[in-house]
Parts: sequence; C-alpha cells; structure tokens
Amino acid sequence: AALKAEHPDAEFLWCQEEPRNMGAWTHVRDRFPFAGYVGRPAAASPATGSATAHKAQQEGLVNAACDLGQAVQPVSSFS
Repeated sequence: AALKAEHPDAEFLWCQEEPRNMGAWTHVRDRFPFAGYVGRPAAASPATGSATAHKAQQEGLVNAACDLGQAVQPVSSFS
C-alpha cells in the first residue's frame, strides 16, 4: 500500500521466471493491485526441456517486463 501511495499513477507488473503456478505469484496476486503479469504460463515442470525454447521464452519475458513492444498479460486471465 505504501508503494502504491508513493506512486499513485504507476502501473505495477509482477515479473517472474518461474511458471505461473510456481514462484510467488499465487501468494502475492490477491495482495496488491497489479496491472499485469509477466512470466511463463502454468506448467508441470519449471523447465522447458529445450535450451532453444528456454532462450526464446526468456527473451520474451525480459522484453515484456521492460515493455519492449511485448504484450503484458492482464492479471484477470492469470488469477
């Protein structure tokens, strides 16, 4: 709440490398008004199993987190 009060016009994104159903997202998503989520989709495994696929996903996550022309997923579709 203090962060939101300090930056009332800011939109906050949650960014994580882990799949949506892993990491801290499921803990924090209902505790702060995030505007969006940047991370891998839900998966049974934390790794893709392919170095090429991992590199492509990682590049997409970094670009989306830095707003480099990538679409950010709205929170409502990831709750």
